[in-house]
Amino acid sequence: METASHSESMGASDAARVETWYVTLKAQLKDPINIITSETVAAHTWNIVGGVDHGNTWGWYAPTGWASLTRTVINTPLVTNTRGTFQNVAFCNPFLSTDVNHSITEVEGGPGPSYNWIFSIEKSGDCADLLSRHYVLIVN
Repeated sequence: METASHSESMGASDAARVETWYVTLKAQLKDPINIITSETVAAHTWNIVGGVDHGNTWGWYAPTGWASLTRTVINTPLVTNTRGTFQNVAFCNPFLSTDVNHSITEVEGGPGPSYNWIFSIEKSGDCADLLSRHYVLIVN
């Protein structure tokens, strides 16, 4: 299991100019030729009057046999959390499966504005070692 996380806060002068801001975290697994095989995305938008919008999405590369098994949303006023499990029975060996669990893809935001993020992806089964973890963080 590999987990990554971070916390950040804008300076007072930056925060004074911001009326709406967002944080998007994409947690991805890529195969050896750099194709994204599975992805969970958590997007959290906050505005100065306290409004919050959540965006939860999932992606998988079906042409090579990847399938989504579960998709879960755990959102609160301060947190956007996207979880999902994926499987491929044809990725490397047609008789064994490769399993992936995006156990947490979470962004947290609130007044300040400040934000935290964390993701964790577990992989197991046939040829799981061929998959590499990546993330994309977008802050505005």
